[in-house]
Amino acid sequence: MTRRFLLAALCLAGMSAPAFAALAPRDSWGKAGVSLDQYRADAVMCGRRGYYLDVANTPAAQALVKASSRIENLMMGGGSNTDLDPIVMAVQGARPEQRFREIATLQKTTVETCLTDLGYVRFRLTDEQRGQLEKLRAGTPERHAFLHSLASDPKILSTQHL
Repeated sequence: MTRRFLLAALCLAGMSAPAFAALAPRDSWGKAGVSLDQYRADAVMCGRRGYYLDVANTPAAQALVKASSRIENLMMGGGSNTDLDPIVMAVQGARPEQRFREIATLQKTTVETCLTDLGYVRFRLTDEQRGQLEKLRAGTPERHAFLHSLASDPKILSTQHL
């Protein structure tokens, strides 16, 4: 992505509605018998594919770039600094929340395709499993081990498979 796009995205996001709150995960991915080391390596690899996905030429990114140019032109036009209506309209017209959701969907699909290609299946966590997971801090070895214990269990994968 270009630096200009990133600046525009940040500007638009800052002027948009508050970010959506993250919910506790309901689903996870698993592969029967996968080792903890392989499970982590696959998760990192697929996560990176989604994170580094080039979205610069997507319709969502192009809409944000176009809005950024329009806002820049409005700001450079020498109009009154107190007249924000055209800028607000440009931001609203770009629908940044929707555009960011579209980009997030592309990233998520990339990660899911990667996991599927590696033989992983999606499964639904039970309420009890989610409760246990919520007690474990994100990024800790304990959380990784707990998720792996679920994700590598053939019985869980067969009964909770989506």
